[in-house]
Amino acid sequence: KEDSSGKIKPAIERLKKMKCIKCNKEISDDSIFCKFCGKKQVATAKKVVKEKRRRKGSGSITRRKNCNRFEARYKGTYLGNFGSYEEADEALMKYKLSDAENNEYYNYTVQKVFDCWKAESFDKLTDRAKKQYESVFNNYFKEIQSIKMKDTKAVNYQRVVNNAAELYGYDICAKIRTVARGLCEQAMKNDIIDKNYGALISLPPKQKPIKNIFNKEQIKALWKHKDIFEVKIILILIYTGIRPGELFTTDVSNVFIDKKYFVTGIKTEAGKNRPVPIAECVLPLFKEIYSMSKSRRKSKLLEGIITQEQFTKQLFHRALLECEIISTTEDRALTPYSCRHTFFSIQKQLKTDPALLTSMFGHADEEVGNKNYYHPQIEEKLAAVNQMQDFLNKKVKAIP
Repeated sequence: KEDSSGKIKPAIERLKKMKCIKCNKEISDDSIFCKFCGKKQVATAKKVVKEKRRRKGSGSITRRKNCNRFEARYKGTYLGNFGSYEEADEALMKYKLSDAENNEYYNYTVQKVFDCWKAESFDKLTDRAKKQYESVFNNYFKEIQSIKMKDTKAVNYQRVVNNAAELYGYDICAKIRTVARGLCEQAMKNDIIDKNYGALISLPPKQKPIKNIFNKEQIKALWKHKDIFEVKIILILIYTGIRPGELFTTDVSNVFIDKKYFVTGIKTEAGKNRPVPIAECVLPLFKEIYSMSKSRRKSKLLEGIITQEQFTKQLFHRALLECEIISTTEDRALTPYSCRHTFFSIQKQLKTDPALLTSMFGHADEEVGNKNYYHPQIEEKLAAVNQMQDFLNKKVKAIP
């Protein structure tokens, strides 16, 4: 080949010189193997550092194009370019730590986070839910209340659930998990933690409780002791089939004594704001409670007289003991919810129309037609509940 001056170069000069990576002898530039020692000359390609997927809230690291530099950002703040991924990650950690130390919430304890949650979110809850959450936190979170929220992990909350599971059932553990979730959500809002550990809690197996009902003889015993105030409530629950919570949350303004019904309901859409008939046999008992509420000028039917917690945990079983239905208050075979089950069982024995019973019971309808086209009147419901006393007075087999 000719050079720029037009002269032909010698063959030895035309070859670019390269040294073998093993024996260091000169070989041609395009050699794949060394002609002296046979060593392969192709260099191993450099490893390409792949951009790692980072955890949410830990900042971002981006590898810049056409150069081996890494750009770090935290919440939109540019922290600079770094020579390696590790350097960029270290810069993010330092910045995040300094940012957290400047955050007034960073060193909050679990107790302080609960107080913030209570102040910001409890106004959206019912009074009953507020009391439950406070009770659960005060009784079961004692061992972690003084720990800094940033230092808590899933194992801390799981330990709380495990301790409760040894003494109590599924329901208490589920409430503990609800409180733990609320705490973590509150902490995440203020950048104390970046994961909801409450959602990772495992609950013990849920055991389906066996529900007993009042038999005929037990209902007769209740009528013999109808002068006891708590027994009046039990009889009203049996003959209306409503949930205990529905009776305690009934507004006085929604009671229509002259028309023999009241409006109440909780939980499902089918159960809310539904008219509940008052049977003739319990109407005098209902009138007495209604008169007491009116004289006290309270908005709720039993407000200022008795609370649901008192009735459920103490007075219900004490009343059954007075009626000699149970021999000790430790006997929990019958519960306030047994009244609702008793109502349904009697109505099924009376062969009450299923659609009518579904409407009175406040559950989701059994079929679409019942929900969309059947609208039972209060007179039909009254006729159904008034059969109950006749049924109980007849000499028939006891309710199973």
